[in-house]
Amino acid sequence: MKTISIVNQKGGCGKTTTAINLSASLASLGKRVLLIDMDPQSHASLGLNIKPKELEICLYDVLLSIDEVDRPILEDIIIPAGENFDLIPSNIVLSAFEQKLANTPGRETRLLQAIQGLKREYDYILIDCPPSVGLLSFNALTASQDVIIPVEPSFFSLHGLGKLTETIQMFSEKLGHDIQIHILLTMFDKRTRLSSEIFEEVKKHFKENTFQTVIHFNIRLKEAASFGSPITEFDKNCVGYKDFLALTQEVIQIPEKEVQKQTAQILGPCPVTNGILFSYKASNVQSLKLVGDFNNWTPDPSYELHKQPDGTWKKVIHLPPGKYHYKFIADGEWKEDQHNPNYIVNEFGGVDSVVEVPYWERSHQEESGPALDIKTERPSQ
Repeated sequence: MKTISIVNQKGGCGKTTTAINLSASLASLGKRVLLIDMDPQSHASLGLNIKPKELEICLYDVLLSIDEVDRPILEDIIIPAGENFDLIPSNIVLSAFEQKLANTPGRETRLLQAIQGLKREYDYILIDCPPSVGLLSFNALTASQDVIIPVEPSFFSLHGLGKLTETIQMFSEKLGHDIQIHILLTMFDKRTRLSSEIFEEVKKHFKENTFQTVIHFNIRLKEAASFGSPITEFDKNCVGYKDFLALTQEVIQIPEKEVQKQTAQILGPCPVTNGILFSYKASNVQSLKLVGDFNNWTPDPSYELHKQPDGTWKKVIHLPPGKYHYKFIADGEWKEDQHNPNYIVNEFGGVDSVVEVPYWERSHQEESGPALDIKTERPSQ
């Protein structure tokens, strides 16, 4: 399964048009596609003839209650949008997500956890992000292996593109999560020199990360959206349809191009902005929990790691500055961290892995709330 976020903090660049029509084009080629509307404005939902005000539950309800036992899941809100094509809708209440979870540990992984709980199988999950770089977009990036940035041919768009790619790269490095960036030129007007000049400038800076396909300015794409229909159903003879079909062929090739890059990842505990990112490679394991002197060596569900498509398990844990002993419980079996060279022999003669939280985390700790109540009593193994 390939998860792709479509991101740009600048409105009017064709972001939602790309999300809808790329999803529909992939589905038309037999790929099973899920489009997630991560924008409180609900444009992707509206563009597929869904009325957000009529929704009883939406993405907000799923993300807010992700840790609760009796909770809605993504399957509860999936709406069929066409053959091989499903939609997760949103509405304006999603705008409260960032404020509601402002100081909640693991708030950036809520969408990832929801996707990992999907029972339906998809070849592609596309996420239409809001026109801002905030918690909703960070959730999308955490869940994605690839990002498509639609760019209209203008000076301001080109300037904003540089800032956005820097932000995504910084986010990727902080979380130790490899995200591949792809630039898509939209609203291309072949009659103007400016469109061609900006396309060449983008290719010069981003090289192979620039799609060769451009999406030409086409009124039929706007008309299709107004009728709540993807271009694959609205008009198969227009330029917009041909552009998105060509783009789809390029997108399908992405996994083959980047399979080697994705395997080159850093494992083991890694300090990130909001805590410590714990990573463990175990593709055949069904359940992986983190225990240590920070949680009284108790296999609590809130310390369960989340499995990535490549078999890597990850979880960000907020810890006060200090040194901690920990282990993993993999399908009931206690294991030390095979990716962490720091360890100590415990009182039972076994081995505990050791992680140290640097003191530069203290300022974030003070912003996020009180430190954890650290207990050191542990069960025998």
